[in-house]
Amino acid sequence: MVIRIPLFALALGAFVGVAGASAQQRQITGQVTSSATREPMAGVNVTVTGSAFAAVSNADGRYAISAPAGAVTLVFRHIAFKRREVTVAAEQTTADAALEPDVFNLEAVVVTGQATGVEKRYAPNAVATVAAADLSRVPAPSVETAIRGKVAGAVIQQNSGAPGGGTQVQIRGSNTVIGSSNPLYVVDGVIYSDASISTGLFSVTASGNPQSTRNDGEKQDDPVNRLTDLNPNDVASIEILRGAAASSIYGSKGVNGVV
Repeated sequence: MVIRIPLFALALGAFVGVAGASAQQRQITGQVTSSATREPMAGVNVTVTGSAFAAVSNADGRYAISAPAGAVTLVFRHIAFKRREVTVAAEQTTADAALEPDVFNLEAVVVTGQATGVEKRYAPNAVATVAAADLSRVPAPSVETAIRGKVAGAVIQQNSGAPGGGTQVQIRGSNTVIGSSNPLYVVDGVIYSDASISTGLFSVTASGNPQSTRNDGEKQDDPVNRLTDLNPNDVASIEILRGAAASSIYGSKGVNGVV
């Protein structure tokens, strides 16, 4: 015996299944502000505990996130602010949150050299974090000079006063006599070159030893550091790995630390 099911019955069944699945979800909206200034906060990560739903607040601090039916817990995270958890009832569709500044930045998720991050308070290695607010507080011509005086144990010296002049950064001290002591720079997961390029100043002034083949200060040359291509105002945060975790993911390139 052959049972024939009409095509429209199959389509109707699929539609009912999709409608039932969408009925199990709802949308929660709200606004995130700073408890210190009462101003809206942009770029706040909003997640639903135990699910993959996530959202980010806009310039006005407002967000909209999908959530399963029933009572849920929303988690609000932002750099330099304490994490906030808000419980939303099943019949509630709005939830506002005010985040408190994290002075010691203990709840920030930092890089540990592993596949996932961990909160700074639980990190087994030394990780220094510099937030965007600290970078913009004092104007700096480049990224490496912006962290001067903000990282314990970091020695930052500028080789030249020329625009784009190179800068020496030592995080874990000097590990070699003739090699470079500069750390490894990683921008959004991509290794960034900090190679110095000759400006050709010696060819204009004809100064220095004419028999020398070096293109450095011996011929009054000011090498330019490629890190000056990065705008310090575009940096959201800087994390500095000083421990052995830097070498666990970047190998020998991270022997002097990773920024």
